[in-house]
Amino acid sequence: MSQERLLEEDLPTDEVPKGTGTPGQNFAESLDYSRPYNRVLHARLRNPAPQISFLGVKATTVVKLLATFMIGIITGAAGASLAAAQERMYHAKNNAAREIIHDGLPHGILRAFFFHLAYTEALVLIGASLVTFLAPAAAGAGVSLVMAYLNGSAIPDLLSGRTLIVKYLGTLAGITSNVAMGPEAPMVHLGASVAHVVTHAVCVMCEKGLGMWDMVWAYMHPKLAQEHPEMRPSKRIVPATVLYNDADRREFIGAGAAAGLAAAFGAPIGGVLFALEEMCTHWTRKTGWRCFICTAVAVFTLAQLRPSSKTGVLSFEGVIDMSSQDWFRQLPLLVLVNMGAGFLGATFNALHITLFKFRAPRSSPALRLLEVAGIAAFTLAMMFLTADWLGECIDIPDWHTRNYGFQFSCTNSYNDLATALFSNPDDTIKRLFSLGGRQQADPSACYGRYPCYFTLRSLLVLCPSYLIYMALIGGLAIPGGLFMPAIMVGASFGGLSGLILDRWLPSFNIQPGLYALCAATAMLGGVFRSSISLVVIVVEGTQNTRFLLGIIIAVVVSNWLADLIHTEGVYESDLEADGSIIFLRPFPPKPLLPVNAGEIMAKGVHKMREVESVERIIELLRNTCHNGFPVVFSDRPVANYDAARGSHSSLDSLDATVTPVESLFARQAHQEDQDMAPGALTGIILRSQLLVLLTKREFCNARGLPLEDTTHEQASARAQDLDRQMRLFYRQNSFASHRRHMATDPQLLSQLGLEPHTGMLKSRAASVRSSCASTPRHGRQQASAAEAETIARIVRTSFIGFRPPDAEAQAPTELFVDLRPFMDTGPVTVRESMPAERVHTMFLALGLRHMCVVDSAFRVTGLITRKELDYAAGQGAWRRNRRASSPRRWDSGGLLRSNTLGGMLSRIADMAGLTNGHSGNHGHDHELDQGSENGDTFPAGAPAGRHQ
Repeated sequence: MSQERLLEEDLPTDEVPKGTGTPGQNFAESLDYSRPYNRVLHARLRNPAPQISFLGVKATTVVKLLATFMIGIITGAAGASLAAAQERMYHAKNNAAREIIHDGLPHGILRAFFFHLAYTEALVLIGASLVTFLAPAAAGAGVSLVMAYLNGSAIPDLLSGRTLIVKYLGTLAGITSNVAMGPEAPMVHLGASVAHVVTHAVCVMCEKGLGMWDMVWAYMHPKLAQEHPEMRPSKRIVPATVLYNDADRREFIGAGAAAGLAAAFGAPIGGVLFALEEMCTHWTRKTGWRCFICTAVAVFTLAQLRPSSKTGVLSFEGVIDMSSQDWFRQLPLLVLVNMGAGFLGATFNALHITLFKFRAPRSSPALRLLEVAGIAAFTLAMMFLTADWLGECIDIPDWHTRNYGFQFSCTNSYNDLATALFSNPDDTIKRLFSLGGRQQADPSACYGRYPCYFTLRSLLVLCPSYLIYMALIGGLAIPGGLFMPAIMVGASFGGLSGLILDRWLPSFNIQPGLYALCAATAMLGGVFRSSISLVVIVVEGTQNTRFLLGIIIAVVVSNWLADLIHTEGVYESDLEADGSIIFLRPFPPKPLLPVNAGEIMAKGVHKMREVESVERIIELLRNTCHNGFPVVFSDRPVANYDAARGSHSSLDSLDATVTPVESLFARQAHQEDQDMAPGALTGIILRSQLLVLLTKREFCNARGLPLEDTTHEQASARAQDLDRQMRLFYRQNSFASHRRHMATDPQLLSQLGLEPHTGMLKSRAASVRSSCASTPRHGRQQASAAEAETIARIVRTSFIGFRPPDAEAQAPTELFVDLRPFMDTGPVTVRESMPAERVHTMFLALGLRHMCVVDSAFRVTGLITRKELDYAAGQGAWRRNRRASSPRRWDSGGLLRSNTLGGMLSRIADMAGLTNGHSGNHGHDHELDQGSENGDTFPAGAPAGRHQ
């Protein structure tokens, strides 16, 4: 049997069934952190265009610096506006409630409750409605999803402009509604979204500005513009490609996330360390520098717009310094109290996960809104009942004149529990940290010798009740964070413990405020499992280094104890509950140690030839969800570089059979193809690149010869333009800018006029006039008429270079695409014997999307994506998210397909325990939504050997 026939058998073309989509599910794909290195890029790098410099600094560097400053300024302004709005809204609400209670009319408390109820319900329903109907990705804190994005997962609509607006408005509604949530974690999501929007806006403004500059320059220098078009300003400033690149945008999004946390706490160094420790999987010195500049600008902006933040968001006053002897004597007590706070943090995480089972499904907006309204009403009612029954009236101290303190039902005094529950949480936390200070208050309130603002009974009620409120509200469809509630719970527990210990051990010089601070830090450590960044955030937030030792002890003890009780932090728990995100941890898990690449790879990979038929390309694009296809060498006669030489002795002259594009890279390709065996890997091509080639009608014949005459210069310019559009594909097309999975929609391919089943295809010179309707086959749901029309409109208005069909046509068997100039000629490959732990390390360190596994003849035997690594990692205490489904779980006809406009795919249950056969049907990087209860299942005993 000939090598050509063997290659044909290795390239299956038969179709396989698709799953059907289920509404209400997310679909995440991987980001292209590793840019394709093809021959066009190589030629551009060898002959770079001159760039304009400003004072010795390249224009692209100036643009990046400008974008960094803009991100910091906008994020800092957002943090200042949220803090100011929260303070004013709380004061206005409490003043109105005070007037209602003390207006002399009967049932003042009941009327105040209904006023609070209407106020709270209005705000939470506004926030939840915005999230449910406009931007579901804006729900919750958003930190875990940003972590997954920076890990390499492109989550639909996570950082879009609409999500940014909804996140800000929803956070504003949530933090002012008197429910247990804070703005700190949403600020991380806000900062990342700001970075995404700003980089896009800067690129657009630069491109339009450079277009106008070109016109002015050509008008002022007409002769130079005609003779040397490469001297145009737009040719010497290329910021768009830089900022649109996923790897570079990753830096800005990480810097935006760091700036968000820094603006929330007034902690620039803490924000950088938080990004290093929690957010960014890929960290470089350049990333750290950009994060540092962005956080510094954000905190500076916050300080200018909100001068009160200069004293520290968590600042307190009056706590007496402790001597070294006091620290030594109280060390066991601090450890015990911090262990208790860490236990509360782990308890919250366990409760948080348990409550996920009872949450309203995302597919039911009405139930989600009803859940928000019901929980908000329940927590508010409990706050009123506990404050009325268990709160105590204490003489009004001097700080009442500073708009803190809630009288509630007391006369000429304040209700301590109502004050803690209904006042601005930031002020309450500061009072808890100041327990035992020198301020004038009622010492008898806490039955001790120190001034005190809250009674022991109120603190005993506040700690568990706020923990319950925090757990109930943590998973609702409204933007809000858990930093502030966690600090409130920990501070109340620590303050209570400190006051009790001071009463039992009066000679120990115990400072209840210090215990409140350390317990709050321990609670944060138990909930979020941060370490170094948490220490710096608390120190910067309090602007006090005197109690650094106690803060460090709190972090160490709480993380140790919480890991023994519950192995996951709240962010990892959120990823676990989501189920559609594949998160790779920074270090290889232990289950990868005894296995190698051959044992974890997905087999039966779909491949393409260097010169592939349009019919096969379309068939693969329609019948698979893959985003990368290995390209292999074929001995099928094509206009290769050896043949192009003819009788010439040098590559300097090529005959007319070679394409102009090929001649650009003939020297390099000739040497590479000298010893290439049929079926050997030569590169990898992405789905986005194929779509651009099809849309631009970059067709040739079976030998790789072009279908129309073109000059060398025209071919060179066209190749460079095509490569640029391929690299900007997901940014310049509105349908895929925030929903990359839309590129796999079969309706999209139909609307491009390249439907192979009509028997007619368009070339660049000739187009088909035929139906673009997609025929549902093998169980795939046909998109609705409205969805099909929407996709058609998107393609007409957004897709790069789209042209409507013409009259002429050409048979599909006569059209081919030459992939050689555009495929990534440097794909990362490993042998089957490579240890899986090294594969994991390489995959993360290089920011890969695909890794090819080859044999001794460099033939592709399998493919590894993040899904294979996640599944092979198995279960364990280290796991950050739900285990990916098996790459070998499909039968010979098993395949998933994205169908609807919104990209809602069916979530397939993990079939590892349901299938007896192991068919390697995965590997081209299409992460699946795995948390659905409505996912399709496939029969056991599926035969092996077919790839997805």
